[in-house]
Amino acid sequence: MKKVFSLLFIFCCLVSPSFGQDNRPHGMMEADLPHFFLDILNFPSDSEGVSRLDMYIQVPYEMLSFVKSDEQFRASYEVTIDVFDKDKNLVNEKLWTENITTEAYNESVSPTTGKTSQKTLLLKPADYDVIVQIRDVETKKLSQVRRAIKVREFTGSLSMSDIMVVRQMNEEGDKRVIVPNIAATIGSDPQMIPFFFEVRSTKVPVEAKFVLALSSKIGIVVRNDTLKKTITKPKQSCFMNISSNALLAGEYTVEVKAFVPDSSDS
Repeated sequence: MKKVFSLLFIFCCLVSPSFGQDNRPHGMMEADLPHFFLDILNFPSDSEGVSRLDMYIQVPYEMLSFVKSDEQFRASYEVTIDVFDKDKNLVNEKLWTENITTEAYNESVSPTTGKTSQKTLLLKPADYDVIVQIRDVETKKLSQVRRAIKVREFTGSLSMSDIMVVRQMNEEGDKRVIVPNIAATIGSDPQMIPFFFEVRSTKVPVEAKFVLALSSKIGIVVRNDTLKKTITKPKQSCFMNISSNALLAGEYTVEVKAFVPDSSDS
């Protein structure tokens, strides 16, 4: 399982990830609005014959037109997700409207503040084209991202989801809420970069070893981490970390391999 991303140190570290084995940059936009951020993660599902796509969309406030009303600033935008198969047939579509209200003008023009949406799709394993479009209700201007994705079939005694770059984790009661780094930015100060993935196992308990390697564009491993974990449930969360200390700007690949007794690498 691999993931490619870039580190661009200016005032922050910009991570532009693509998931699975594909290179899917955040750019490639056909737009007359500033960009938004899109993350698509492929997970095993609990339904037969389909896999789960979790789609995260973050829209910076600076790309929207806010209107002042009753001492508040308001904006609305429409979101459209279209999924096409290899024959260009529309196989799934989602449409909705997001509304934003803030009392602070500085927040309404902020490039670092934004609204996050999440949608989940269940799709049969295959290759698809995904188009996500943002339309500002006030100005009617559009921003669009096209992404080619491969929905994987999770087979074998042990399988892993795509890798998520984690921004933060919150505890809500007995649940741990994972907030993805959709914009894929990290601070320029040295820090640990957390990654999350989900493991599915047909046999429990099983002792597994996960090896994470961070490689430069020319294939040199610059960071690594090892996690030994007892998989006690058919579906289990895993977290691994690497340090950003002394990493230079450039494109990197994160790869996680799983090793279990009497099993081939995942």
